[in-house]
Amino acid sequence: MSKRAILYAFFLMAIAASFFSCRPRRDIIPTVDDLLRSPERAIRVVHSHHADFNTFSARFSGNASWAGNQHNVSGTIRIQKDKAIWVSVAPILGIEVSRILITPDSVKFLNRLEASYYVGDISSLQAILGAGLDFFMLQDIFMGNDFKHFNTDNFQIANDREMILLRTENRQKNNSQTNFRLEQSLWVNPADFRIRRSEISLPANQQKITLSYTQFLPIDNQLLPSEMNMSLSEPGNYAAFSLRFSRITLNTSLEFSFSVPSRFQQIEL
Repeated sequence: MSKRAILYAFFLMAIAASFFSCRPRRDIIPTVDDLLRSPERAIRVVHSHHADFNTFSARFSGNASWAGNQHNVSGTIRIQKDKAIWVSVAPILGIEVSRILITPDSVKFLNRLEASYYVGDISSLQAILGAGLDFFMLQDIFMGNDFKHFNTDNFQIANDREMILLRTENRQKNNSQTNFRLEQSLWVNPADFRIRRSEISLPANQQKITLSYTQFLPIDNQLLPSEMNMSLSEPGNYAAFSLRFSRITLNTSLEFSFSVPSRFQQIEL
């Protein structure tokens, strides 16, 4: 597998590592009929039930498929809100084989199997995963949230098999000076206003991300997904993941270390 393919597969797995929500339910719960009258109000209610956290940590395990091959995956993910996403992959007897650290401005990747590392700005992440994907989009994906830094005034709403369906075909980042846009569909459970399924299309590179959340656990008075599935497709490439989460902790002191051994060689994309 090429170096770029290894980076691509790892980033895909990192995206799939976790999707979690962290806010208690509100005392006043609007009815589905009320929400169906106004997509603006519906999306505000969904956002009001977004994750509310300082730090997050969990173990993950499951399987992944890419390039026609099946792989077992396991490791740890840590998030410091708006600052860092850290993933350690350790599938063999708990021994780490790779590590990634993403910040709003940078990407760092360590491959212990090949004694190599990569350091670049956030544009390298966009080059691997698709134009326009940034740190804050990944953070919202990991936490099971809608994209809070995108506009919310172009949604349509419908009732789809007992789920609230919110759809938009022209969504852009707030105050963006670029032409980047996405198409998005969100299926929301009216019992807790959490997203159960999300389909994100990036027309610029014909990429599609599909997410589903199949099991949830109550932790610290909050509902957190414990099982999820993800697929990512683009012309000539497809990857899919099925993951389970355990040992979930919120708002504890965490380390986000990233050190490169002196014998490791730097690689380029």
